[in-house]
This record gives sequence, structure tokens and C-alpha cells, in this order.
Amino acid sequence: LIKFTLEERLTTKNYAIRHSGLAEAEATYAGKSANWIAQNKIKTMTRKEQMIFALYYYWKNNARIDVEQITYCTGSRYTNGGVPYVNWFGDNLSSNWIDPSAARDMWRPRPVLAL
Repeated sequence: LIKFTLEERLTTKNYAIRHSGLAEAEATYAGKSANWIAQNKIKTMTRKEQMIFALYYYWKNNARIDVEQITYCTGSRYTNGGVPYVNWFGDNLSSNWIDPSAARDMWRPRPVLAL
């Protein structure tokens, strides 16, 4: 069982988010760490939302998201402070984590435009 210390949207009710819907996350926040995203109060997808979007996009388009880069999910944090990311590994959708202070151009969050 994976435990998170932070989930921006933790609810038992149905809800929807609005985001760009693009296959690759926007370059707007490329090179910014998850800590920078949090300090600037930018709302981004949670791990659960990212996984649902990845599966939905694949089902709808028969194509994968994040082929060129990796989306990290600053809307969620592991108990060790790590930030989860979601990506395709072969034919499997997988998740791991990065250090919240790390920043690379290929790691990008997906901003949530509206709830």
C-alpha cells in the first residue's frame, strides 16, 4: 500500500479537473523543481489524476503521453517527501519518485487549470 503525506485533492466525491490535454506536458515549468512549484502555489495533477489521464489518452488515441519527457505529480507527495512521476515503461504504465529539490528540463508538471 502506497501512503502519501500530501494529496491536493483527497475526496470521496466525484470531481473533474481541467488541463491542457496535450500528449506532452507544457514547457512552461521545465527545469523547475517540485519544491519551486509548491512554493509558488501552482496546482498540478496528482499521481492518481495523471495515471487516469495516461490510460484515458491511450484508450482514446491509441498513443502514449510523455514520450519526450516525464510528468511529475507535485499534487502528491510520498511519506519520504519524494514526488511521484508516471511514465510508460515498455508496455506498462508505471510510477516512481524523484527528489523534490531536483530539477531537469525533461521533468515537467501538468498544471491544473480548473476544478
